Amino acid sequence: MNRSTLMTAVLVVSSTFASAALAAPRRPAAPPVTHAASAPPSASYGDARLDAREARELEDRYAHARRMGNRTALHRVEQDVQRYLAVELRETRLERLDARRDGRREVRHESRELSRLREIDRDFRTLGGRFDPGSLGRKQGLVSELVRLARTERGPVFVSRR
Repeated sequence: MNRSTLMTAVLVVSSTFASAALAAPRRPAAPPVTHAASAPPSASYGDARLDAREARELEDRYAHARRMGNRTALHRVEQDVQRYLAVELRETRLERLDARRDGRREVRHESRELSRLREIDRDFRTLGGRFDPGSLGRKQGLVSELVRLARTERGPVFVSRR
């Protein structure tokens, strides 16, 4: 085989691979990450509106990644959910300690919330790395429950005063 034949073969093969790569369907990219789930706990401590917004954003990102069937995006969102849970667990423990120290009646509420967050964290970690439809549905349900918890935590902050 001479040099020109070899060069021609390389060009034909490389152009075939290039055209195949361009013709291959591409999945839409996941929405950009704009959340503060990885922010230090002090950044959102006590700000229920931020917690609710973060939880809702995680829910939206998880639903989008699940619809697209993008395991990489699902894995990233799951990591963000775990970080969010860690922050929420820490905040709730601190809020419960504050309530105990002040002798407030919210201790019972904070204890229930902490217990439920621990259950969600345990269930989410148990389902980690599983991408079957049942597991994905259960994880999405857990993220939705985080949104519900975040919304109930914000309490009277959003009550209209008309």
